[in-house]
Amino acid sequence: MKTGNGLFHLSVAIVAWSGMTATAWGKDFCNVPRSQWQAQSALVKKLEGQGWKIRNLKIDGGCYEVYGTDGNGKARETHFNPATFQAVAERHQG
Repeated sequence: MKTGNGLFHLSVAIVAWSGMTATAWGKDFCNVPRSQWQAQSALVKKLEGQGWKIRNLKIDGGCYEVYGTDGNGKARETHFNPATFQAVAERHQG
């Protein structure tokens, strides 16, 4: 198999992976019992400490989904694991 061909298949896989829905992410990364979730207010405090301005926070696919701008002023839509606050999916808004 040629390296170029493998790179093509890798590119296709990345494109397919990047089109995953938040629900698919939630199944893989946010499958956490509610008893282990941290409070939404703790995530807001953490992000605001990093310079984020939060527009909206909701639960989607078992993740906390945050809409806002980061410390650099870039619009973000980011899904966080509710137990660890690890970012598991993100879409740059602009």
